[in-house]
Amino acid sequence: MTTLSKITFKQAQEVSQLFGKPPPLSEEAMKLLQPSQTPAQFIEQLASKHMLHDAVTFLCHALPKREAIWWGLQCAKEAHGSAPADPVKKALQATEKWVLETTEEARRATQSAAEAAKLETPAGMTAYAVFVSGGSVAPPTVTEEVKPPEHLTPLMVASAIKLCTVQTQPEKADEKLKHFQQIGLDVASGKNVWKK
Repeated sequence: MTTLSKITFKQAQEVSQLFGKPPPLSEEAMKLLQPSQTPAQFIEQLASKHMLHDAVTFLCHALPKREAIWWGLQCAKEAHGSAPADPVKKALQATEKWVLETTEEARRATQSAAEAAKLETPAGMTAYAVFVSGGSVAPPTVTEEVKPPEHLTPLMVASAIKLCTVQTQPEKADEKLKHFQQIGLDVASGKNVWKK
């Protein structure tokens, strides 16, 4: 199996500590989680049992947020096609700008971009995943910091990727999910990286 060098967790169970309540994985997947497994072994086991929804969700949690968002962005770009509507295009651009710069200004800009594109779109959901990735989610005029829950970004990226599979030709959703999972594995192994 390819080394997933971007995942810093040694054991799959460590990743499960990032899950919100209830856990985002199916009951069946949670039962497969063993203390001795590495994240890569657990992902491989889920994939071998055709539990790709669980594999994608787990990988989103195992990756650093920047890498998870980069993965979601690749899938959203593909799902929206070569001529997306203007709000969708702006949400994709805002997300990419944050991945490249990771500045507070770029993070803040994804909120309005996500709302304009709508959270029902992969682009909107991925942009919003950036907004809740850190810092405060309170308006800039509010001095008190309101931190988003840690599990929110991976959960939203996973939802966006799954949404990408049904944007067009929903009958091919399973086939597309396999393809999108491979993009995620390429990100996790360091083969698919952003370039400034």
